[in-house]
Amino acid sequence: MVVINHCNVWHEYSSFRLIGVVEEDKVEEAIEQIKNKLNYSDEDVQNYIDCSTVEVGYLDI
Repeated sequence: MVVINHCNVWHEYSSFRLIGVVEEDKVEEAIEQIKNKLNYSDEDVQNYIDCSTVEVGYLDI
């Protein structure tokens, strides 16, 4: 899974604001939607969007 956050230009963790979580094969589609909604250029995406791949596990409680 990929966690997509809005952030400051330095990608400081304290600036992260969750946009969403998508499967790896849907990242490009999600980025296009973000670009359209926020009227972002490719440069804006590089500066203000952080994508982090995470492994999702389930607890057996």
